[in-house]
Amino acid sequence: MLAVPTTGLSILLGRKQARASDGNEKYYKDYTRKELTYFDGTNGKPIFIALKGVIYDVSSKAKFYGPGAIYGLFAGRDASRGLGKMSMDQQDVEDPRMDDFSEKDAESLQKWVQRFESKYPVVGRLKN
Repeated sequence: MLAVPTTGLSILLGRKQARASDGNEKYYKDYTRKELTYFDGTNGKPIFIALKGVIYDVSSKAKFYGPGAIYGLFAGRDASRGLGKMSMDQQDVEDPRMDDFSEKDAESLQKWVQRFESKYPVVGRLKN
């Protein structure tokens, strides 16, 4: 269910409501994987990361997700496979599949999703 009130942007995802942070309303939309790559934190751009189809603005933690940072390779990408498998291999960063996840991979990804939901504003959804 998607709810977009006229006084600010909010999204109803299941039972949890998330709000885009101030200034991010202009970025809220559905993004293709190619469009998402723009938001990689270079040249002062915001840093967006997708997990399980939901896009988060992680710009507030550029020291972790920005260019040259430990998790910077996930900036502007769908990080579901890499974070679920706890892999920094370029092949896993570029591969969006999750159909081969073990139970451990799925649990790992769910923990990342919970962490992102609690810390970062949702700014969009990933188009297939």
